[in-house]
Parts: sequence; C-alpha cells; structure tokens
Amino acid sequence: MKKTVLSLALALCFSGFAQQGYLGVVSNPYQQNNLQGARIINILDGGAAKVYGLQENDIILKINTTEITNSQVLQQTLRTYNWGDLVSVEYVRSGATYTKDVYLGYKADSKTYNVSKTKLGTLDQYWFSDDNTVIVMDNQTPVSVSKAENNCAVSTWTIGTVYSEGEVPQCYLDYTDKVAAILRIKEKQAEQGYATDQVIYKKILLESTTSTATAAISIPNTAKESLFTEFSVYPNPSTDGNFSVKLASNQTNIQPEITIFNITGQIVTQTKLTTFDNKAIQDYHLNNLASGTYLVQLKAGNYTSSKKLLIP
Repeated sequence: MKKTVLSLALALCFSGFAQQGYLGVVSNPYQQNNLQGARIINILDGGAAKVYGLQENDIILKINTTEITNSQVLQQTLRTYNWGDLVSVEYVRSGATYTKDVYLGYKADSKTYNVSKTKLGTLDQYWFSDDNTVIVMDNQTPVSVSKAENNCAVSTWTIGTVYSEGEVPQCYLDYTDKVAAILRIKEKQAEQGYATDQVIYKKILLESTTSTATAAISIPNTAKESLFTEFSVYPNPSTDGNFSVKLASNQTNIQPEITIFNITGQIVTQTKLTTFDNKAIQDYHLNNLASGTYLVQLKAGNYTSSKKLLIP
C-alpha cells in the first residue's frame, strides 16, 4: 500500500462575509394533527441551538412573530437575521410548548483540515486526522466516508445510501466540506505541476474575496450613517485578545452598548457607556479567548452595527 503524506493545513475560505444568523440545526417538515412546524433532527456543534439548549425532536413553531410551517420557512426566516440578533424561539417538546430567547451565532467561513493520503489501488484514501474521518475518492467522486467515533451511528457510509428521515448520522453532515477541501487540494496540486501521488509539504491558504478582518455586517438602518461617525476595532486581528473599540458621534445624549459574541451566539462580554461625550475608546483585555472569529456589536437605541474581530 503506497502512502503519501500531504502534511497540509488547508484553510477553506468562502467568498464574502456571511451576514445571516446561524441557529445550527438540521430539520425536517413536521405536520401531524393540528401541529406543523420544523422538527429538529440534528443539533450541530458550534451552533446557537446547542448552546441555548434546543434538542433533537423539538418542533419549532415560531421565530419571533413568524410562524414556521416547515423547514424551508425556518431557513428563509433565519436568513433575515444577523449574527448577534436576539430571537424568541417557540417550540414544542414532548407535547408541551416553550419559548426560549436565543442569540444567533455565525457559521464560520473557514475550516482548517490536516489531511494525509493513502493509495488504495486506483482509489485515493484521505485521512482527516483532526476528527478521524476517512474519505475514499475515485478521482473526483467520493465513494465512502468512515469515522472512528463512538457516537457515530454507523462506521462506514457508502455515498448515495438513502437513510430514513432523521437517521443520517451527525458525524457525516460535514462530509461535503471535506470533499470540497480534497478537490481544492487536487486542484492546487494540478496548478503547481505535482502528480497527485507525489509527496508534498505545503500550506495552502485560499483567501476570501472580502477582507475578513475589517468587513462589517450591513444592517439596514436609516440612522446608521448619521449617528456614529466612527466605529473601529483595532488591532484587528488581535493576536493576544487585547484590542480597543473606538467610537465617535455628533450626538452626546446616547449610551452606546458594546457586546462581544463568539460564533455560537454566546455573549463574551458586554459594556454600556453610560457617560459618552462625542468620543470614546473602550479597551478590552480578553487574553483567555480561544482563537477564532468574534462579533463586536454596537447598539444605541434603534441603531445597530457590527464588525468582525479575528483572533488567530
């Protein structure tokens, strides 16, 4: 068996800055008797649903005042909200109706994979060492995916297998991202003249077309341009969790509120500037923050604006 180690960290970045909030659920339409909604069949890691205690088989009925009649309506509704927005989720669990307030998270626009490759005859076997996933490829086509994980419902999934509703194991839900990473690896190797079975040691970084360090979420607000003349976060990226938020406004009778969110929608810290005299610099020393993407949200009355903060 011929083994090729790619010893490679691939950052797969997608174009632009995804604005919509992220709940982190997989759902199916539900309709029984007089009840219809979106039934959660999987709670995804890194999503707001897991952080705020939603569970599989919960049936979502409403997001704020919008009635959720099926999974498509749920997806369409969530796309109208942004990372850091607070929404009220009405749902049914075990026959009882509940309401839960949830700060929406953010679906990260980058993934890092450490990959090694083994030749299996004419097939290629890619091992993702981060989570012990193995994907077998026939040229550009995935053949099977396996994962050595105790809570995985099956050890190997043959691509194309049809599961009953709600039975696709959660540990395979991200296999399309991994296949995309493999195809980008093969594409980069071809561009650089490598044979696909050659040993290479290379770090590939595929940049987003928008600067993720400074991109701001666009939130419709008629007062947005006139209320604050400056809203900046620096340094960005922050290598050690120390950064500052600088504000300037033509108005003094406001009390800006700054909230830092992680990608799951959890509030890291919240500061209200009760005394604001046109300008302010708020310093943060969050040395315990894990590497990742964070949201810096600024609110004042009906005004809302947000910026992305990167901590490498």
